Parts: sequence; structure tokens; C-alpha cells
Amino acid sequence: MKKQDLNELRKRAKAILGSEENSYSENFDDELSAALHELRTHQIELELQNENLRRTQEQLLETRDQYVDLYDYAPVGYLTLSDKNLILEANMTLSGLLGEDRVSLLGRPLSHFIVPEDQDIFYKKLRELTDTQKRHSCELRMLRKDGDWFWAKLECVPRENIDRSGILIRIALNDITEPKRLEAEIIKAKKIEATAILAGGIAHDFNNLLAVILGNLEMAQKDRTISRPVADKLRNALTACLSAANLTKKFLTFSSGGYPHKKLTSIKTLISDSVCLALAGSNVNYDCSYSDNLWPVEIDAGQMTQTINNVITNSREAMPQGG
Repeated sequence: MKKQDLNELRKRAKAILGSEENSYSENFDDELSAALHELRTHQIELELQNENLRRTQEQLLETRDQYVDLYDYAPVGYLTLSDKNLILEANMTLSGLLGEDRVSLLGRPLSHFIVPEDQDIFYKKLRELTDTQKRHSCELRMLRKDGDWFWAKLECVPRENIDRSGILIRIALNDITEPKRLEAEIIKAKKIEATAILAGGIAHDFNNLLAVILGNLEMAQKDRTISRPVADKLRNALTACLSAANLTKKFLTFSSGGYPHKKLTSIKTLISDSVCLALAGSNVNYDCSYSDNLWPVEIDAGQMTQTINNVITNSREAMPQGG
């Protein structure tokens, strides 16, 4: 203890002893009375010191309990690794994240809880941390007891062991599954946006080409010298071009982020035109049959045409010999 503290302790002891001084002087001679007085003073000082130590110990225990609660129930997982990758300490949050009892975590390698494909990331960071003795972080997938996995960010800090026999690695583990999901959604949205821009550009160029083709077909139809079979083929070609124009409208709708344009449409006419377009120029014969009195349906004709066209095209490609 400091000299100032000792002096304060002596003052407190003498204040307590003040009431006992008369009894010593009355019953004993001066020398013995002084010795008893000094012994009693030391006794009181020791009692006061013990009381101070007891209060200090209680405060330390209370502080320790507070830090234990902060450690165990922190919003992130905390653990300590040995230089051999073994878990020495772990908090309750980490236990909950991994779905394991905390006691069962101790003594096991942390790599046991890392997705095999990501273990190289972890080992590389461990080597960097050991070599540089500096803080390092990494993102990888951790395995739960039920076999599911989650994205985690590991903040790793090296610390020298108390007995200086090696280093310990303190790790803060944070579940970043939701931020990762949002990041993936943003990347996906950007890809869709880029695709939409490309689709819009192609649609505009395609429309320009269709305008030329449609113009020539319409001019050819006005020729009075063409035969009936040629006129029929021109009409079919014109119908196909108009269907292709509807397809470009779909691309433009997609590129502009708009909604489908629904309207009442004859499903019979739509199917017949779509099949005719998809099988034009092929060696596949087809026949369409419909129920009587089909009701019109409210659909986006361009999108539905494309859907039917895709189905028929796949079927045609599966019949290279025709039929």
C-alpha cells in the first residue's frame, strides 16, 4: 500500500481505538499499556485492510460477471484459437450460430465448422496472420450442426500467450448472410438492367430492319401481275413480320421495365399465327384443332406468342427429319 493509504489507515484505527485507551492506562503500567495499545492498533488496521480487500474482491467479481455477460451475449461470436487451430474459448453467441453446445466446441479445430470449399481461405489468412502478426479478416461459409451453412466474416487478431509459449488468435465472427443476399440481389439487378439495355438496343435495330422488310412486302403485294400462290406467300411473310414486330415490343417492354400490355385476344388466331411463324420454311407438317366458341382471353399477345413460339421451335428442333 502507498504511504498515504497507510497513514489514512492508522488514523481510522486510532479513531476506533480511542474509546479503549482509558482501560489500558487504568489496568496496566505505562510500558505494557503502550504495547497493548500498539497491538490493538495493528489488529484494527488488519481488520480494516481485510474489509477493504473484501469490498475490492466483491467489486472485482461484479465487474468480472459484467464482462462475462458482455462476452457471452455479445451480438457477434467470440472465440480464441490456439496456434494449432483448436478452439480454446467460445461465447454463447458462437454456440448459437453453429448450433453446438459450447462445451462441445472446446478442443475442436475451427476448420471443422467451415465449408470444405472455403477452408483454403481460412488457412491462408492464418498463415498471413502468423507471418505478419497483424489483424486480418476474411469472409467464408460456416457449417451448422444441422448441415446448413451461413456466410460469416472473421476478424482475427494475434495475441501472445501468457506463458509466451506461442500465439493465441482472437476471432470475432459475424453472420453476414443477409448482407451477402442483398449484395447478390444488387448484382442480379444490375445484370438484368444491362441485359434490358442490350435487349432494347437490339429491338430498336430489329425494328428498323423489319420496317424495310414490311415496306418491301407491302409494295410487292400491290403488284397486280403476281400469281395467287405468290400473293399467299407474301401475305404469310407479312403476317410473320408483324408477329416479329410484336416480339420486339416485348423486348422494348422488358428494356423499359414496363408491365405486360394485356388486352382481349382470340386464342385461336394467336395460336395459329404463332405455329405458322415457328414452322415457316420447315419440313414439319402440322394441324390445329380448336373447340367451338372459344372465349377471348386477356393476355399480352406478344409475350404469349413468344412462349408458344419457343415451345413449337423446341419441338421442331427435336424432329430434324421432319414429320
